[in-house]
Amino acid sequence: MVGSKNNGDMQDNVRVAAENSYHFNPNVVTINAGTNDCTGNIDIPNAGARMKNLIQTILGQPGWDRTTIILSTLIPSANGDTEAPRGSVNDQYRNLVKDMQADGVRIVLADMDPPVAGNGWLSYPTDYGDLVHPNDQGYAKMAYVWWAAINKARNDGLLQPPNISKIDEDCHKKPGDGVSAGGLTQQVNGLDDGIYYHSSVGMGSVFDFSSNFDRGQWFFAKLFSRDRDDLVGWVDQPDGTVVYAVYKNNGGGFPRFTKIDDMTVHDNCLISEVNFVDINGDGLDDFVCIAKDGEAFASINNGPSSGSSPTFTSIGSIKISEPGYDQSNIRLADIDGDGRADYCASNAAGDISCWRNGGIRDLNGVRFVDINGDGRDD
Repeated sequence: MVGSKNNGDMQDNVRVAAENSYHFNPNVVTINAGTNDCTGNIDIPNAGARMKNLIQTILGQPGWDRTTIILSTLIPSANGDTEAPRGSVNDQYRNLVKDMQADGVRIVLADMDPPVAGNGWLSYPTDYGDLVHPNDQGYAKMAYVWWAAINKARNDGLLQPPNISKIDEDCHKKPGDGVSAGGLTQQVNGLDDGIYYHSSVGMGSVFDFSSNFDRGQWFFAKLFSRDRDDLVGWVDQPDGTVVYAVYKNNGGGFPRFTKIDDMTVHDNCLISEVNFVDINGDGLDDFVCIAKDGEAFASINNGPSSGSSPTFTSIGSIKISEPGYDQSNIRLADIDGDGRADYCASNAAGDISCWRNGGIRDLNGVRFVDINGDGRDD
């Protein structure tokens, strides 16, 4: 059973609440609505027409062609304002069910207070917790009426197997849809010690290099240690392949950078697509190529080999492109502090959506077992 519960008048709030269940495609929908309309004397002469509009809206949703409606009348109330128009609303509901049945709609009446046999099934104060709402005993009596109506629908051949629900299990964020939950989450004591001023010591030029062209081909990357950045230069070969000239950072020594063997990342990525970031949390920068459409391809830094430069292993695509975001919109950054770069996209308004890098868990925790009895390990 699926559904939505909401306080409010039938014309607005109930219809909005019903939208929360549209994606479930149920084969039975129970409706009990109109009590607040009676209390507020809201458009009583058109209660039946408004209920018909609500039902038609529900049945008009995609995948709801197999749905049966169980519409209830309103239970008695000890509130005089609610009770006065209730009889009129119930008569309109009874006539509505007859008319819609004649039109071929799968609909059954659950009469909570029939005018003939069964009248007084719920009585005040025995079955009520207040002037309007039932207590547990009253709700049990209502449940019996619902159950009897559903059984009638089944016996009349009105119940159909439901359509398969198509529920997107991803929770897609939309910029600006956050809601403040309120409440105090942190309380700290602190001392205002004034404005922080960062001190630094000028080191002068630590490295010089001459090139016949300048096209943004230089990158800093932690190739050997998380402690310092090395210098990497993009170089295209005559055969169309790309290698990277590597200048290892010697730390406090001199010279600061030393040219070592060239390295390959097994990806002929253009300069504008190159990123060196840590994607597996080992402290070494890996290689990520962001294609024109925003898709990300990666090669893992294996650390130094028998040669002096690190080796890389291509792992192919790690993130497919997102509609509306091309290469110019994409940035790689560790937004959750787990040591792995995440994939973020910014739109023209500056709103940013990110996809977390979940990494690869410890292989010791991985098991392959048949969990659904089909003979194949999951």
